[in-house]
Amino acid sequence: MKKKPNFNSYMLISALLIIVSSLLLSSMKNMKFAERADEGYYLRYASAIADKGLSEFRNLFAGYIENEKDWVYPNPLRIGFIILSSLFCKIFGNSFMAIAYLSFLSYLAFIVINYYFCSRIFDKEKAVLLSVLVAFSPLTMAMARRALSDSTYVLFGGLTVWLFLDMLIKDKRIIKKVIFLFALIFSILIKETAVLLVIPFFIFMAAYKFIFKGVVKWADFLYISVYPAIVVAGVYCLAAGSLGKIADVANIILTSVNYNQYAIIFGSGPWYRYIIDYILLSPWIVILSAGFIAYYFTLKEFDARIFYFLILLVVTLFTLNFFTKNVRYVMMLDMPMRLLSVIMLKALLQSRFPNTAFILSAIFVFAIAMTDYITFHSLFLAGNIYDPISFELLKAQHIIPWQ
Repeated sequence: MKKKPNFNSYMLISALLIIVSSLLLSSMKNMKFAERADEGYYLRYASAIADKGLSEFRNLFAGYIENEKDWVYPNPLRIGFIILSSLFCKIFGNSFMAIAYLSFLSYLAFIVINYYFCSRIFDKEKAVLLSVLVAFSPLTMAMARRALSDSTYVLFGGLTVWLFLDMLIKDKRIIKKVIFLFALIFSILIKETAVLLVIPFFIFMAAYKFIFKGVVKWADFLYISVYPAIVVAGVYCLAAGSLGKIADVANIILTSVNYNQYAIIFGSGPWYRYIIDYILLSPWIVILSAGFIAYYFTLKEFDARIFYFLILLVVTLFTLNFFTKNVRYVMMLDMPMRLLSVIMLKALLQSRFPNTAFILSAIFVFAIAMTDYITFHSLFLAGNIYDPISFELLKAQHIIPWQ
């Protein structure tokens, strides 16, 4: 019989949070923010709402529609993030650091929710290892320092992803469905592309019902389609003042990419561009997660939980290839890739070293985490990369010539 390791997972997670907090907070002392890029627009939005109240959203929408130069920057549909960042501006003052603190706290909360749900749906061993890998992800750490929406979106998007699986296979109470619904709605209100999560949700619900013979009620589909659509549309209309303004902003979002020179030059490329970016950031995670996908389809029986994360990974990668390609736009993929990496490590070591598989896995995870932190330091601290586009990553790794 396998001997379970004796460890206090709560103490380990607490220690992890303290370590990464000290590393990141010390690195934020001399931060330089991009006043004329996305960070500047988020601060402008947050400051306006903090100073003038929620009614100012109507002016934000009107100003965005009227000023063509604003169309290539973040749009005011991101009501959830703007409200949260305005609250931080009220606490810390109207500054880039106020929004950066929101990103930092979102990053810490993301580590915690991954630990909680992974231990609930899988086990505590995988939860601890996943938390370490997530905490030291170069991309996740980098965005935790910025006055951008990415860390907050990943927090609520990640919460939505875990809640969906939890309510479908573990806790089917109506309260869990309502909590999931609000998490999905808020994710969309933070970043409109969160609506694309509905696609893998639909696919997995169908697979769970017809392949895994799970219990799925047709009414459950309302929680990922009709209900969030009604609430989000209502919030948009209340904030903008009319449905026409929402249509105008939506049209701008869909067409502005055609004349956004930055997006055309630095955000185009083949479907495997994201894979190249992740190899530059975390090569071992790409190797382990890709290896697990190949290994998974050799198994005689499929685990519905793992199948869910495979669908999430593949479908999200596919759908986001139709938009401007920037690896921070697919930060949501970081968590499933790292979860699959943990499962791959455990599977490899369990077959050869059943009594020490967790300890050996922890050693490998620690080594990967340290490698990832070195990459983070090299690219985002020493290299001072603001936007992790492929060009900047390749240049920083000395793969392309640049002077």
